[in-house]
Amino acid sequence: IMIEAVGNEYARMRTRLIAIAPEHGPRLRVLASTTNDAEFVQALQEVVYEALEELSIDADNPRREV
Repeated sequence: IMIEAVGNEYARMRTRLIAIAPEHGPRLRVLASTTNDAEFVQALQEVVYEALEELSIDADNPRREV
């Protein structure tokens, strides 16, 4: 059961990370051409932190902190 649970979490993580590009790519592309490096990096960090926050939530403890 533990191996299956870990496998499910890895699959969930993989799916979420793969979804970053199509979900946020267009907005980040516009930012890359219209803002400075610091603003682009900040926007990219927000996307990554949002994904990590989603991945840190589980069914047993939905308010778990990162």
